[in-house]
Amino acid sequence: MSASGEQTMERPRPTTPAPSGPVLWFATFGGIVTWMVHLIAEASLVPLHEEHRDVVWVMHGLTVVLALGVLVGMRISWSYARLGMDEEADPTPAGRTAFLGLLGLVIGALSLVLVVYEGVLVSVIRRGRP
Repeated sequence: MSASGEQTMERPRPTTPAPSGPVLWFATFGGIVTWMVHLIAEASLVPLHEEHRDVVWVMHGLTVVLALGVLVGMRISWSYARLGMDEEADPTPAGRTAFLGLLGLVIGALSLVLVVYEGVLVSVIRRGRP
């Protein structure tokens, strides 16, 4: 009831099913997986780089492709963070999705920094032999 004695009715919030599944989990944790793939692939190419200087271009290409993969995950996370009707603190499926979207943005940003940093390090790799 309102102060004037009239009964007020709150409009129910529109509900949409909260997304879940592999796309949500890729958006949230795909940055970590992409960074780990980049780290292992770059480390495994270093010995080959000792023998063939042109391998550096494969390493740079790998950095670009995997950085784009992280950016795709971050874009999906951004859409999930903005999709929810509820706040991330609300104990609802939509609140959970908004929280995972924000978490995916943070993880993706850190992973992107690591992938790009490792890609820059490729430029300063020196041959082990004199």
